[in-house]
Amino acid sequence: MATQKIIIIGAGAAGLIAAKELSASGYNVIVLEAAQRAGGRMLTYEAEGFSMPIEAGAEFIHGNLPLTLALAKLGNIRVVKIGGAMYRAEKGRLVKSEEMIEGWDELIEKMGEETNDLTLATFLNLYYSDPQYGELRARVKSFAEGFDLADIEKVSIKALYEEWSHEEMEEQYRIQGGYQKLAQYLQREAERNGCAFVFSSAVAHVEWKQQQVSVSVRDGKTYTADKLLFAAPISILQCFDTAASVTFKPAIDDYLQAAKQIGFGTVIKSIIEFKDAFWYKQADDVEFILSNEAIPVWWTQHPDKTPLLTGWMGGKHAFTFSEQTDEELHQLAMQSLSGIFHIPVEELVKKVKAWKIYNWRNKEYVHGAYTYAYPGSDAAIDLLRTPIDHTLYFAGEALYKGEFPATVEAALVSGKEVAEKMMNREGV
Repeated sequence: MATQKIIIIGAGAAGLIAAKELSASGYNVIVLEAAQRAGGRMLTYEAEGFSMPIEAGAEFIHGNLPLTLALAKLGNIRVVKIGGAMYRAEKGRLVKSEEMIEGWDELIEKMGEETNDLTLATFLNLYYSDPQYGELRARVKSFAEGFDLADIEKVSIKALYEEWSHEEMEEQYRIQGGYQKLAQYLQREAERNGCAFVFSSAVAHVEWKQQQVSVSVRDGKTYTADKLLFAAPISILQCFDTAASVTFKPAIDDYLQAAKQIGFGTVIKSIIEFKDAFWYKQADDVEFILSNEAIPVWWTQHPDKTPLLTGWMGGKHAFTFSEQTDEELHQLAMQSLSGIFHIPVEELVKKVKAWKIYNWRNKEYVHGAYTYAYPGSDAAIDLLRTPIDHTLYFAGEALYKGEFPATVEAALVSGKEVAEKMMNREGV
């Protein structure tokens, strides 16, 4: 068993930890990755003009996430607690936000009492259609689209309830030097165990039968193995970009249809370093800034005082603006900050040291950021978590079931769980 060969498609968090676990147990593992690097949606830049590494993808550790923190400790990777406060922009001033959304607790209770799995839009129309709930509706919609990247016409309230009801003001952290440190650690460990990584190798076709797999990549090369782990983003199985889609022979249509029953949201990140941190003149503990601007959410590097702001536009708005150029999106970012701080755009422009736009909708072989659940997604996830003939396996944050959905932790847990299945530790 220890001499079996396994191909992993995708060197994101799920693929990396699976490669580490499987290779450590003596399996012959090869990882095929479409990009030129490991990490997937963990993407840290040493970008020109910036005075520190910037996070284009995953950035925070949202709470005391056991596997992420354990791996960081094993890799001697420093994790920094952030500990700042949340502010809301009001007429050019930053006002500390003590309560996330007024009426939030009552709304969560009502979601928990609902017996049917409705979409959020249907739920709000059913129970919160009265004009007195206008502000609450707007805030909830903004939160679902911004934080969960969800389309409120499609997202499941049962899934949101499970997530939101566990949302506590837990400690949050950053990885010093960026999430790429974690990706590099996992890659090094896998390579130390004999795992091979082949980059710039986008998979086009998988031909398989029980305990036998042949994988063709777009450069014409073919790789063979006993088993396959598909750990690329769920968007590749959803096939909305035919240039990135993967075909299977024999077909696995039930699994591809299941993939389409899971939502996949997107985000645009606007990262701007200024010559001075003018926002700290209003509040020295500001971490998050909420607003009604086109790019509504911003955060600082607190407690690090580097004058860097990151803007976050998620959900349907990100899809709407995803066709704009980086220059147009940067202009939108400057207009949003002008509205938040009541500083003319031309003055803000003079303060800019460096900027970078990362538009995940346009990222080749990803085309989005992370997943959210539709009503009925549970059945789809259950199917995708079921191996096909002990030969084809699937992993990733989309297939995670637990308290920390749509996170690096989710991807890591999924990859580790599937590696254990492949080693027959669960009798699967």
